[in-house]
Amino acid sequence: MQPNRLQYEQTGGYLFMKRRFKKLLAAALAAALCIPALPAKTVNAADADGVFWVDAETIPVSTIGETERSVNFNGGWKFNLGDSSTAYQKDFNDSDWEGIRLPHDFSIFQDFTANGEAESGFLPGGTGWYRKSFTIPQSLDGKSIVLNFDGAYKDTYVYVNGELIGENHYGYTPFAFDITEKLICNGTTENLIAVKVDHQIPSSRWYSGSGIYRDVTLVITDPIHIANNGTYITTPKLAESNGSDGTVHIAVDVQNDTTSPADITVRNTIFKKGSETPSGTIDKTETIPAGGTKNVTSEVSVSSPKLWSIEKPELYYVQTEILKGSAVVDRYDTEFGFKWYEFADNTGFKLNGNNVKINGVCMHHDQGALGSAAYYDAIYRQMSIMKDMGVNTIRITHNPGAEILVDICNELGLLVIEEFFDGWAWKKNGNTYDFSAYFNEHIADGNQVIGGSASMTWAEFTLKSIVKRDRNDASIILWSLGNEISESSGSYISDDEDWKSIAVNLIDWTEDVDTAHPVTSGSNRRSLSAPNATNVTSVNQTVYEKGGVPGYNYGDLDSMNTLHTRYPVMLWSETVSPGNSRGIYTTQSSQANADGKYHLTSYDTSCVGWGKTVHDSMYPTLTNDYIAGECVWTGFDYIGEPTPWNGTGRGDGGRGAIPNSSYFGIVETSGFPKDNFYLYRSQWNQTENTLHLVTAWDPDNMMETAGKTPVWIYSNAAKVELYRNDTKVGTATRKALSGTTTAAGHIHYEYETASNDPDLCTTTSGSGSTSLYSVFYVAFEPGTISAKAFDENGNEITDSCTGNTSVTTPDAASKLSAYTERGKEIITADGSSLSYITVDITDAKGNLDTTASNEIQFTLTGNGEIMGVDNGDQATVNKYQQTSVLKSKTSANIDAFSGKALVIVRSTNQAGSFTLKAESSGLESSSVTVTTKAASTGSAQLAYYHLSRHCYVPTGSADIALPDTIKAGLTDGSSTDIPVTWNDYDKTKLTQRGTIPISGSFTYSGQTFGLSVTAHVYDPIGGAQGFSLYTEPNVIPALPASAMAYFTDGDSFEEFPVTWDTSKLTASSLAESGNVVSVPGTVTVLNKTFQTAVTIRVAKGENPVPSNVAKVRDHLVENERYGDVLTSLTNGVRASTESSERWTTWSRNLPTEPRDDIAIAMDWATATMTDQINLFFYKEDTDTSVLPTHVKFEYALSSNYDKSSNWLVANEWFEIGYSEPADVDGFTNTANTIGKSYQLDQAINPQAIRITFSQPANSFIGLNEVEVIGTAYSYYPKTSAELSIMDGTKEITPENNKEYEIKAGFADKIVFKNPNNAALTFIYQDDPAIVKVNARSEDGSSTLSFTVKLTDIPTEESKSNLRSKLDEYKKLDSKFYTAESYNALKSLIAQIESQIDQLSESELKAKLNELNTRKSNLKPAGKTDPGNTLKAGDKTKIGDVEYQVLDPVKKTAAAAKLTKTNAAKITVKDTVTINKVSCTVVQISDKAFQGAKKLKTVTIGTHVTKIGKNAFQNCKALKTVTFKNTSVIFGKAVFKKAKSGITVKGTKKLKGKKLNNFKKKLTKAGMKKPKLR
Repeated sequence: MQPNRLQYEQTGGYLFMKRRFKKLLAAALAAALCIPALPAKTVNAADADGVFWVDAETIPVSTIGETERSVNFNGGWKFNLGDSSTAYQKDFNDSDWEGIRLPHDFSIFQDFTANGEAESGFLPGGTGWYRKSFTIPQSLDGKSIVLNFDGAYKDTYVYVNGELIGENHYGYTPFAFDITEKLICNGTTENLIAVKVDHQIPSSRWYSGSGIYRDVTLVITDPIHIANNGTYITTPKLAESNGSDGTVHIAVDVQNDTTSPADITVRNTIFKKGSETPSGTIDKTETIPAGGTKNVTSEVSVSSPKLWSIEKPELYYVQTEILKGSAVVDRYDTEFGFKWYEFADNTGFKLNGNNVKINGVCMHHDQGALGSAAYYDAIYRQMSIMKDMGVNTIRITHNPGAEILVDICNELGLLVIEEFFDGWAWKKNGNTYDFSAYFNEHIADGNQVIGGSASMTWAEFTLKSIVKRDRNDASIILWSLGNEISESSGSYISDDEDWKSIAVNLIDWTEDVDTAHPVTSGSNRRSLSAPNATNVTSVNQTVYEKGGVPGYNYGDLDSMNTLHTRYPVMLWSETVSPGNSRGIYTTQSSQANADGKYHLTSYDTSCVGWGKTVHDSMYPTLTNDYIAGECVWTGFDYIGEPTPWNGTGRGDGGRGAIPNSSYFGIVETSGFPKDNFYLYRSQWNQTENTLHLVTAWDPDNMMETAGKTPVWIYSNAAKVELYRNDTKVGTATRKALSGTTTAAGHIHYEYETASNDPDLCTTTSGSGSTSLYSVFYVAFEPGTISAKAFDENGNEITDSCTGNTSVTTPDAASKLSAYTERGKEIITADGSSLSYITVDITDAKGNLDTTASNEIQFTLTGNGEIMGVDNGDQATVNKYQQTSVLKSKTSANIDAFSGKALVIVRSTNQAGSFTLKAESSGLESSSVTVTTKAASTGSAQLAYYHLSRHCYVPTGSADIALPDTIKAGLTDGSSTDIPVTWNDYDKTKLTQRGTIPISGSFTYSGQTFGLSVTAHVYDPIGGAQGFSLYTEPNVIPALPASAMAYFTDGDSFEEFPVTWDTSKLTASSLAESGNVVSVPGTVTVLNKTFQTAVTIRVAKGENPVPSNVAKVRDHLVENERYGDVLTSLTNGVRASTESSERWTTWSRNLPTEPRDDIAIAMDWATATMTDQINLFFYKEDTDTSVLPTHVKFEYALSSNYDKSSNWLVANEWFEIGYSEPADVDGFTNTANTIGKSYQLDQAINPQAIRITFSQPANSFIGLNEVEVIGTAYSYYPKTSAELSIMDGTKEITPENNKEYEIKAGFADKIVFKNPNNAALTFIYQDDPAIVKVNARSEDGSSTLSFTVKLTDIPTEESKSNLRSKLDEYKKLDSKFYTAESYNALKSLIAQIESQIDQLSESELKAKLNELNTRKSNLKPAGKTDPGNTLKAGDKTKIGDVEYQVLDPVKKTAAAAKLTKTNAAKITVKDTVTINKVSCTVVQISDKAFQGAKKLKTVTIGTHVTKIGKNAFQNCKALKTVTFKNTSVIFGKAVFKKAKSGITVKGTKKLKGKKLNNFKKKLTKAGMKKPKLR
């Protein structure tokens, strides 16, 4: 890990905004306006004694039960988006932080931003702080208390009562801390948990979310207790007894936190879940050493155990009790199931002795509109939808899942493959901040994370954490070591031997804590001896040798059959990768932009180049028993990876941060199924009936072929009849099952089709994979297309079928239909339960309009709050929790997509109900009501109270007036006033600055609650912190959310919010490396406002690490079969004369005509970044062996490999230009190999690249090697705070703790030379002439502090004199003076009035003199110069150049633009005549000759002293520029993208340093490689 690498956060709107609904509208304007980076502390006006009180806040009552072992700790947190250096402190003022309930994702409500990456959904990361205050009852003093996090993304730092206790760096695994010794347990003193979660991007290949997004619990036990995840349960005799021997082996880690050995009894009792009758019990007595842990094992036998299966997931649990004497000191329940399984050679997967085909899906963890927040109801909904589809296995990808996900799979009967990592020790896709940075790092000393130690790497700790958590779960069948690990950068260059050793370590670590479950790995190295990847392919070999199951991603049956020669059983661990949107029926083209809005077809005809369609993947899986099954990518759409518009680098291709979610899912992010859902259901769910028509039957949303539209049918019925308006037009008949059943007994369904009327309907029976469904082409007629299903006996079963059994042509959209999901009409009023409400747009008869996209408004009343909205549209930013759609907790809106929309409502803690009303202009509204039932019975309980918890008191105050009562709220919605008793505090502390905690209490219903106020005692404030940042080009960093305020003596006070003026901060302002952009800001500290600034340096990329990604390409193809060996082009051999190491066009004979269509192409499984391609041309010493006359590069964002033509097919290829080819660095050309490097005009992020060569007649071309170079740059901060001060022309280098006199009136007018971009903080003293300056390096490692005495402080006398003259001259009557002279005076008056408070003493006097001079220059009316008729902006054309008047008084002009676009030669004149007046040409205007593509020669006049920005940009033919005067100021990018190597004349008089400086000026102005003459 390199802590000094570029650390930046992103926001959409430049600044982190606090998520408060009342400020959502303001947040939307953040990019353009001055908006606080976080809401200002709400500090009221001071009272008569100078005491400030913050606004009262609502404080949830946090009570911890005295008998609960595990306490849900999700409620009562406060959150702030933005970093802080003091938020961990107990006395920190968090009064204006947002009150939240976990789980929580702080990325999902930030704006989508083109500054992000497509693969992570264009959503930012950042730094978030969480704080929770709570009291511990006195009765729990002496207990052991553990704080447990199920997951937080990503780098998490945990503080207890102001002390850092530990950290965690893998965002997907649990971690816990024993906080016993850090807590105060007296029932009244508040304890504080503060958590910093830092998520720097890029860190992930998909949307990860940010923050504490999973559950947090507090585990309270006796000091002698069961250790964290300290039970391990196996059923060792179940398999050998064929399920009859219910022996349960139980291992318990008993922990003794006392200082004495303890004699205890471990009692294990087994219960069937839901039963109170023990199935078996056993006691075992042991002595546990003081301060130690002992593993206690025992066995219990359960007679006739009920087996856990997919169809009937019977669950048991072991209740483990620790007894000391006869007293139970700890009790812990562990859920498990009786099951046994194996992966049998050539047969596949067997569960409880039965052959089971794994029908699996891969699942990422986000929940659509909820982001990554892991709500139980959301995950249960997802898993229930998958179960209904026929899924029996969940591959949790590519990271461990939430604990509740595995629990739900236990309950529903879903097998689980849990994946540890996406990559190992090498970062993936350039994700600088992924877990690879910590993979091999050891846990630091002092980190108190449970289960970790300094001898452990983070990889070992995280793996064991998840295995110990989930090893007892009935659903677990495999641990996956990783996914497509070979895509990690670093492996491109060498096949690292660490691959195998890491695999061995991961397996060993797994077996350290679990031997009951084998391992697997999802590999895309589908070869037994892959070139350049021997060690990578050995990972699955290691898995196999260790008793695991090799897993392979994608590929075809041929590659699996080859692998089968070594591995008798395998898992197709990832398959398909389709590309579909819901409700799009206008095309069947694969990966095609169907409607111009980035939507893909709904038919099963679209998939990525490395994948397959659903039917083409399903068929070989179902028909080959040695393939244990498949895990489809993916069950649900997820945020990020919007292939075919995916990208791994920053930027959105100008599309506006869309698309931003995937097309891979069988079900949308909304939970609305796509059509393929029913294809899977028809084959996988063989216990329920499916019948589904794939069509909109709407001329506005359908395609036609030969006058007919395709209607696909997905069904598992014995027979299906198709009707058009009650006329039967076709029949699909299921083939005999005897012919579609494998040797292992796996059944699939195949169909034959027939037409009843060829005029109305045509059809052809499918074969192989296309027989899994039926296709009919039906002549369209408005009305209804429908189907009837029949069983084997001819009985109609249509009504029992799931799917669209009929589709009717919709009339005009007429109404909304809102409804909740079945069984969710009542939810629990616990603040966590969710209701999913769907709204359809239909015609008057209730027919869905799949083309409807009306905006729908939602209004919520009652006991609920809107959490987010969705419509499943991958290509919109107006969804989820964006400010554009989520207006408040009770108001939202969203456009329907394909006629549907979704609202997610969360219950509050109050029982009752809520009603959601949906409205849309011109449509009938609809409402739905959901009942919220109380979480517990009994009388109303205290829920919250209102209290102002912070006040600011000036030093020397005598006392603080504290409130006598508080307003409290109850769970039934009522409120009451409760008296408060305050404890005495030390009033002598009011004489010195600092904080004073003041505690008190109140009593309600016999229970006493503690509360507290913090008094902040302050002295006069002198200033606010300044900042410096660095960033990569074109990337806007997150600006600091708050700034430290300083007392006049320089000591720090507290952090206060900053308001930044970002109106001029754009990505383009940060385009050029070396530039420094200053952003002004203000900080209001109590009642006083201070100026601050952040300077942003655009860093230059350093230490490029090239990698040849062509080595890991997927396909390499040629558009014809040419000669020699095509695959040799990517094997790493740059030069050779061997025919096996080259590719040529020799075999095509020598063409008699030139050719410009010789092409090769390659693709990758994942989009790759590149800006350089190296070609190593093969050459023989003959006239016929030549180099190509031209090389063209093209790229595709998405492509497909067409096996029949052996070519890559894409919907669109984009040509990319390049600079003049140069020799390849580090390569010496030979007689037979010439290396050329092509620097592309810009970095591209393609999935495929096509290279086309032009070849002369009677010749051939050849290549030895093609290298596609991906270069990663690192950006580093400056480490020095050194700077200098300019006092006039004198340069002073300040030293620490010294004072310097500077002629300036204000600190911010001091001129600094600051080459290191040190942050500057100005602290003003009581004497306005004295300012303390603190400089801090960009990385914070170096500081410099000195004092400046200002010698040009403005006096009131000078200000008064100037104001007096201003008032006098403002009264002059304009009619007595010429307009020109009067306006000149008026302009100066306005200027001075706007500046007067910022003028130093000398400037005040100078302005007074200037004002008097301007007054004396007033010309009486009637005495103007009749000869001068010039006006600013007057124009004239001379030659091919238009000139324009700049200053009519000074008679100056500028060369403004070219009037003849194809001019090849121009001269900028010394003088020109405009309106009969001679004007001196002193300037060339901005963009004057931009884009003059024919311009070759320019002569610049003697008097030109300034050339504006972009003046000669894109003048690609420009060869010669002559300067008659070299004292010229250049604007930005004057010669950007002009021809390289321009000859510059007129510099002969310049020598040595002056010549070099002029060359530097030209280069900085964009001129590449100028040749000075």
